[in-house]
Amino acid sequence: MELRRWTHWVGALAVGLLPGCVDGGVTVTTSATTSGSSGSTSATTDAGTSTTGASTTGAGTSTTTTGEVSTSTTEGCSFLGCDDMPPSSLECSTWEQDCPSGEKCTIYANDGGGSWNASRCVPLVPDPDGIGQSCTTLKSGLSGLDTCRKGTLCWGVDPVTLEGTCYAFCEGSYEDPSCPPASWCATAAEVVAICLPWCHPLEDDCYAGDVCVFSENIDGFGCDDDASGVTGAYGDPCTDANTCDPGLYCAVAAHVPGCDAERCCTPFCDYLKDNTCPGDGQECLHWYGAIEAGDAPLGFFNLGVCGIAG
Repeated sequence: MELRRWTHWVGALAVGLLPGCVDGGVTVTTSATTSGSSGSTSATTDAGTSTTGASTTGAGTSTTTTGEVSTSTTEGCSFLGCDDMPPSSLECSTWEQDCPSGEKCTIYANDGGGSWNASRCVPLVPDPDGIGQSCTTLKSGLSGLDTCRKGTLCWGVDPVTLEGTCYAFCEGSYEDPSCPPASWCATAAEVVAICLPWCHPLEDDCYAGDVCVFSENIDGFGCDDDASGVTGAYGDPCTDANTCDPGLYCAVAAHVPGCDAERCCTPFCDYLKDNTCPGDGQECLHWYGAIEAGDAPLGFFNLGVCGIAG
C-alpha cells in the first residue's frame, strides 16, 4: 500500500459517542498502509516512496548468519560508497541496532525499486540529526544513507531535494512494537517498523484531500481520505469519521443541536480557550476527559470537541 504523510486509512471508520467526555468512542474497522511520507497502523504490504532506490553493486561485506537474521561487518565502507554493496535481505536488526560501533542498522531498497525490502549496517555521519529534525539522504529516499542518528531513519523524503525528517525505529518486537506517546508504529513487509507522529485535528498537518480522524487501531489520530463531498459542514449528517470536513467530528445527534440524523458534524475546539462552539448549549468538552487527570498525550492537552455536557 502507498505511504502518505502521517497515516492513510483504507475503508470506512465506525463512529460513536464522544470519547473521554462521555461514554463511547470511535472504532476503526479497517487496516492501513504506509509509504515514504506517511505510515500505517497494521499494514502487511510493501511500503514505498516516490523516489528510486540506489543501485547495489560492488563488494566488501562479510556476513555471518544466525537464525533468520544475519549480521554484517562492512569493510572499507564510506558514507558515499555504502550503497555500492551487494544485494541482501536482513543483515542487521533495526530493533536491536546490532551493528558495529560507528554504524547503525537501517532499511533500504536493495534492488533499486520503490519499496524497502532489506536492512544493512551503514556508517553514522558526524553530528547526526535527532528525532524530529530535518535530514538528508544520499542517492534516493530509499538508499538507507542519511544524516539521522542511530536508531532513526530519514522519512518523508522529498524526491527532488532528498530532504526529510528523522523518525525513530519502533522498539520492542515486530509482534509487540512500542513507540513514544502521540506516535504509533507503522509496519510493513516485516522490514518497515517506524514510529510516526499522530496528526492533530486542530492543525492542518494532513495532505490536501485528507482529514485527521481518531482511530482505536493506533489509539490516536491519523489522516484519512476526506469523503465528505459537498457536505461535511457543521450540522450536516455524517456516517463515518471521514465524512466531516477537516476540523470536525462525526458525533451522535445528542451533541449537535438541530441534528435530524443519527450523527452530525461538530467542530473540534481548543479546550484552553474561550468557548467558540456554534450550537446552542454546546461547550468545548475535553477529548480526554478532565484535563487535571493528565491522561492526554503531549501536544493534545488542549484538544476538545463541541458537544452537550451530561
